[in-house]
Amino acid sequence: MSRLCVLAFVALSLPLAAVRAAATPASESVQPLALADVLASVEAHYPLLRAAEAERGIAGGALRSAQGSFDTQLVAGGDLRPEGFYESYSGD
Repeated sequence: MSRLCVLAFVALSLPLAAVRAAATPASESVQPLALADVLASVEAHYPLLRAAEAERGIAGGALRSAQGSFDTQLVAGGDLRPEGFYESYSGD
């Protein structure tokens, strides 16, 4: 997650700085972006970050499913057939 945040920071820091510089009049001093502001913006607006988090969850589910195939399984069945003309019942 931290590597992804750093990549997102690098990808978004230049465009955000340009937007802030363009929105600020030339007479005012420009404040540098804080890391917290950039990370909050990335979490709010960067769809690839959300997709990567969703893929991590999907991969975790697939891993859990694959590991579950080695769990002990209990299978039972039964058959009830009374003598005569009665209906029979079975269960699995």
